Formats: sequence, structure tokens, C-alpha cells
Amino acid sequence: SASLNGSFNPPRRDAAEPQSIIGQSQLCTEELEAKTREKKALVRLLDDVKKKKLLLATRIAKKKREMDAATIQTIEIERKTQLLANQSRVSDSELQGVKKENEKLGLEVEQLQRDLQAVQLTYEQELQQSEQLKKMVQSVRREIASETRQRDVVQHDLQASRTAQALMQERLAALEARNRALLTCVVDTLAA
Repeated sequence: SASLNGSFNPPRRDAAEPQSIIGQSQLCTEELEAKTREKKALVRLLDDVKKKKLLLATRIAKKKREMDAATIQTIEIERKTQLLANQSRVSDSELQGVKKENEKLGLEVEQLQRDLQAVQLTYEQELQQSEQLKKMVQSVRREIASETRQRDVVQHDLQASRTAQALMQERLAALEARNRALLTCVVDTLAA
């Protein structure tokens, strides 16, 4: 196991991927459970070794003739027991490290969840503002279209007014010319 050798490398975390972090947290939890099972197996093995040691001590008391062989065997068992105890301490230390890392990841996941909720709330607010702006733009466009139509009507009316004014000026000029002609006729008639 990588964690027994002291080379546990937690999965790389990416703040932009909340689902990946949750998956990594679950992976750490599974590794933690595996370490717990491993520790229980080592404790059972240690208990078995201790039982063997007690059995050997009883045999040594009963069989003094085999004292030398039993002593060597006891020393070997004690060495193995020490080795297992050392491995158990290493496993305990690594287990504590995994627990701390798991707690840290749990806090980070909670923070990311809070950040996600804040981002979602901000997004919803901005979406509402965007909808309001769209409605405002549509309203302004309708107003502009209405004003454009009114301007076109006014320009048409102004053009018609100018045309009418030109016609009136032409008629006025014609009347003035006619009046001058009549006046000239009257003057000529009176002079004759």
C-alpha cells in the first residue's frame, strides 16, 4: 500500500470542479476505511502473536530441557512483535494524516458548496436584471419605432404643407399679376 510506505499523495484538487472534489473526498474516505480494516487485521495478528508468546512461555516452564530452542524462538517472536508494533504505529500515524486530510477536504467541499450557492444566487440575480434590461430595451425600441413613425408622419405633413405653400404662393403671384394687369387696364381706361 502506498500509505504504508509513507508516500500517500492526495488527489490533485481543482477549485473549478466541485464534482471532482466530492469524488476525491469519497476516494479518501474509501482509503480511510481500507486503512481501518488493515489496522484491525494487524491488531488481530498482534493478538495472535501475543497468544503464541504466552503459549511458548507455558511450554518453556513445562519443558526446561528445550529451554535454548524455546528462548531463541521467543526472541524471534518478540522481534516480529516489535516489527508489527512499529508497522502499527506507522499505520496509525498515516491514518491520522488521512483523517486530517479528509477533514481538510471536507471543509474545502463545504466552502465550495457555499461558493457555488453564492454564485448561483448571483447568477439568478443577474439573470433577472438581464431580463429587466431586455424588457427595457424592447420598450425603448417600441418607443423609438413609434417616434420614428410619428417623425415620418410629421415629415410627410411638412412636405405636404410645403407643397401647399408653394401652390398658394404661385396662386398669389398669379393673382398679383392679374391685379396689376387689371390695374393697368383700369388706369389705361381712365387715362383714355
